[in-house]
Amino acid sequence: MNVGSWVSIVLVTAYAAQQASVQPRPILLVGGTLIDGSGAAPRPNDAILIDGGRIRGLGAQVLEHAPKTAL
Repeated sequence: MNVGSWVSIVLVTAYAAQQASVQPRPILLVGGTLIDGSGAAPRPNDAILIDGGRIRGLGAQVLEHAPKTAL
C-alpha cells in the first residue's frame, strides 16, 4: 500500500470513531395529538420527549422536566 492509501484508512477510521462517540440530543415534540394505540381518546396539544431513540415521557410533566439540550 502506498502512503496515500494509509492516510485515507487512518482518516476514515478516525472519522468513524468520532461519529460513534457522538450522543444524539433528546427531541421534545410539543403541540401534537398523541394517539397511543390503547383505545384511549386522542390527547390534543400534548408533548413527547424522545431520548436515545426511546419515548422517555409524555404530557405536561415532560415540559417541566425536559433537558435543556432537547431540540
